[in-house]
Amino acid sequence: MAFTSAFTGAQIDAALAAALNGAAKTYAVYNHVAPATLKSYNLSSITDNATGEFTPNFTNVFSDALWLLAGACDEPNDNSSITLLAIDSATKTVGSGKVRTNLSSTGAVDNPNSESLMTGDLA
Repeated sequence: MAFTSAFTGAQIDAALAAALNGAAKTYAVYNHVAPATLKSYNLSSITDNATGEFTPNFTNVFSDALWLLAGACDEPNDNSSITLLAIDSATKTVGSGKVRTNLSSTGAVDNPNSESLMTGDLA
C-alpha cells in the first residue's frame, strides 16, 4: 500500500522538531527514603547527597545549564505542611543538578516519592 502526504518533508521535519523540543528529556521517580530509583529515563544514576538532597546525573547531557525542572513530591497528609521540590541553581550543569525536597513545617526531608522532569535542548 502506498502512502501519500499533503505535507512536504520540511513541514514534517519542522513538526517533529517542535514536538521533540517540548518533550521531557529526562525524568525520575525517586524514593529518597530507601534510596531507590523507581522509574527513570535518560539517567545514568542518582546520587544521594544528604537529607532532602539528591542529584540526578543525565546519560545524554543538555546543550547548556538552562534546562528546566518540574516536579512533585508526596505530601505528609497532615494538612499542615507543604512539600516542595526545587533545583539548586548554583549546582546546575549540562549533566546534572542538585534537587532539594523540603517540608514547609520542618525543612529538609527524604521523600518516598519525588517525581522530577527535566526539559531543555540536548547537546
